[in-house]
Amino acid sequence: NIIENEDLWNADKLKISGKLNDSDWKTISALTSTKHIDLSDVTNNYILEGLFKGNSKLETLILPQGLLEIPESLCEDCIKLQSIKIPSNVIRIGKNAFKNTYETQGDLIIPDSVIEIMDGAFRESHSVSYAERNSIILYGALYIGKNVKTIGEYAFAVNGYKGILS
Repeated sequence: NIIENEDLWNADKLKISGKLNDSDWKTISALTSTKHIDLSDVTNNYILEGLFKGNSKLETLILPQGLLEIPESLCEDCIKLQSIKIPSNVIRIGKNAFKNTYETQGDLIIPDSVIEIMDGAFRESHSVSYAERNSIILYGALYIGKNVKTIGEYAFAVNGYKGILS
């Protein structure tokens, strides 16, 4: 068990390292009051589907550097998530991975390693400003890597980017 001290259940920040098993991932999923989770030193190349789905406190998530796929609904409905950084080894971004993450800010960079962006992956995934006639403007740029072959339906729906699309 990765959590042995009761104080850790209420930790504001948590850094986790090493190889994790499914039980460890489920324990991390249960940490619903932790605002900042750093998994950069986790050696697994996978994360469980929906791991942080609905976590209303999570503000910062640093994904494992060796991650190959961002699973379906990883951070769906994480309404306080402030930034999205895709590790450079990721080849697929799953369905609804970052859907409804309204408070994200800054640029969204899809690295060259990514080949597939699935349906709804970034739907409603950025702070928005409603201008005339309810058009939506995001404050940041979208950079899509040169190797992306598939962009699923509604992958970037209800988003309008201000700045560069490359």
